Amino acid sequence: RYRAVLAAAALDRHWLNPGQRYDRALRRAEGILNLRNPGDLILHVYPLRKPFSRRALGETGFTLWDRARLGPLNIRALDLDVSPLIGLGHTWPYFYNEPRIAHTIVPYTHFVDH
Repeated sequence: RYRAVLAAAALDRHWLNPGQRYDRALRRAEGILNLRNPGDLILHVYPLRKPFSRRALGETGFTLWDRARLGPLNIRALDLDVSPLIGLGHTWPYFYNEPRIAHTIVPYTHFVDH
């Protein structure tokens, strides 16, 4: 069983789409929670790392274009806008020190055996 939480995800926003770099991730995972922050200043400069780079998934989340390509895998990808909770924060302590975020990630990090 695989689940993932992406916090400040510094990867091209389309890389989880079919035919892209990490296209198998959503097929293997039960779910991926993307904690996106459109106010993250560090992710704003992410596209400058190389020519023709796209914006970071942690900044944009899954766009409508991405959702169209994901098709039935959409149900495995969830975006949560955390900008009202962490402001311009980028590092992991901003995420786990916020109780509402911590509560939201529990189903992705703790498995209950039935």
